[in-house]
Amino acid sequence: MIPAECLPERSAVFRFRTLRGIRPKQVRQLYNATVTPIMDYCASAWYGPEKWGTTSLLRDMEKVQRIGAQAIILSFRATALAVAQAEASIETTVDRLQRKVSNHLLRSLTVPNTNPLFDCLTRLFTQGKSFPSPLAITARKFGPDLGLTAESLMETVEPVLQEPWAEGVLGCLVKGLEEGADVVMRQLRSKAGREERRTFYTDAAQKGGESGIAVVQGNTGKIITRKRLPRWAAGDSTVAELIAIEAALAHQAKKRPRPPNTIIATDSKQAIRQILEGTSPHGQYVVRYIRKHIDSLQVQEGATVTLQWVPAHMGWYGNEWADKQAKKALEGEQGEAEGTATQLSSSTNPLTSSDTGTPSDLLTPTDPRALLDARDRSMVKSRIYQQRYTGVTKKMALRVAKKTLQKKLDEIWKQARNTRHRDTLHTGSYTWKLDGALPGSHITTVYNALSAEEASILAQCRTGHSRLKSDLYRMKLVDSAGCECGATRETIKHVIYECPLLREDRQIAIEAVGHRWRDLSYILGGWNPWEDPRTGRPVDGPKEKWKANLPVVKAVLHFLHKSGRFAWQTRAVE
Repeated sequence: MIPAECLPERSAVFRFRTLRGIRPKQVRQLYNATVTPIMDYCASAWYGPEKWGTTSLLRDMEKVQRIGAQAIILSFRATALAVAQAEASIETTVDRLQRKVSNHLLRSLTVPNTNPLFDCLTRLFTQGKSFPSPLAITARKFGPDLGLTAESLMETVEPVLQEPWAEGVLGCLVKGLEEGADVVMRQLRSKAGREERRTFYTDAAQKGGESGIAVVQGNTGKIITRKRLPRWAAGDSTVAELIAIEAALAHQAKKRPRPPNTIIATDSKQAIRQILEGTSPHGQYVVRYIRKHIDSLQVQEGATVTLQWVPAHMGWYGNEWADKQAKKALEGEQGEAEGTATQLSSSTNPLTSSDTGTPSDLLTPTDPRALLDARDRSMVKSRIYQQRYTGVTKKMALRVAKKTLQKKLDEIWKQARNTRHRDTLHTGSYTWKLDGALPGSHITTVYNALSAEEASILAQCRTGHSRLKSDLYRMKLVDSAGCECGATRETIKHVIYECPLLREDRQIAIEAVGHRWRDLSYILGGWNPWEDPRTGRPVDGPKEKWKANLPVVKAVLHFLHKSGRFAWQTRAVE
């Protein structure tokens, strides 16, 4: 029985049983849009991983989850919750809640100091262990796994960097962004030699999550910067390109007197657009520094900074030389990984930067969002407010990218999901043996392509709870488990492979399926762990990349439907 506390979601999920002829894809969408938001409402305020008092509440929510999963695939009520969730392709309650609260934690860690939530972060990371808030429990749970410690510095994400009605950056010219590669190459050749002295080529290389950047001078090929970035600093290649551009502008900004004209050549159109528009949340703090350098270089009348797009790998010397140096930096040549996230501070900044001050909303390494390991609360609080109002850094300190942490969280969720899946293998063993790739996206594709009636038949075959007489006899609903043909038991394998009454229809299905007709997992859309004796590899390939053969599955379902053994009742869960 579902308690009164779950009345809203209970009333919503019960309505699913009254639907008629709705495909599993649409039912899943309705469930995710109408039921889960009610259950997950304000989860960060009441749910924390392993928080005391949430066990009974999760148990009640799983009852609602069971009804929804069974309604999506039209399975029997006896189907185990873990099997129904895997077949219906919906997240478990624990996975969904942890994903929601951890995403909220990441968004909280990146708010600017003008956000009202910023003041609450001081209490979030300095709470005691006796009565911590749910969000503090989440921080303690995921903080060590994400590598966040007392010295970590998170990037700040503003809603926008400039007013919506403002266009471009004052004093910044852009060339080549709208032209084709051939046109830009002709323009570069026509001006070759005249502007190379004040042109700086920047590039970034990425491999396996690692990033390397390089800045070279156009006329001499002198290497201005060649550094390997730490894994946590660049969430994607565009951020790495932005860091390289910032290093080139910082090199020019520290010169005295300031150079009148500077040209930054890069092969990343996305990086140039991000500088001009300022709408992307990734690498926003780097864009802010780039704009500050552009402003500082315009001390003379008529001084300009030009962002020049250069086609990549088209033989232009400066771009090819910068690309080569970035790859060398990635290999660790003349530049090593800049430590771990715990060593991040303005004093360990690997890039050449300017001596200009930091904007007031760029936070120093004593940001409260980083104080996960603080011990002395009074000292922590005083440091927090001191840096908030007076803290200034002279160099751009690399910050932990939110996108990098999001990737780590995805890996954590995947590992946790696999662990919980292994813990449930003792229930629903028939389904786990039938499809070794569960839970996975392949079954979502299968059910999305089926009608409600076809989904009902497939769910009966894959869960082992069907309207065949062997299952009905086990539930004491009929007097005998025998088949109409005289066989002692009417099972799924008997109907598919043996019953002589279905010989003609079976032959049509065999011709449609082919040589793997005897592979029950394959014909029902599952991954079979059988190995090819010649190669020693699974016949179906890696289970992570498994995709079911939809024409085969539909041919088998058509055969089972014509048999009449799986009598279907529209959208009613037995």
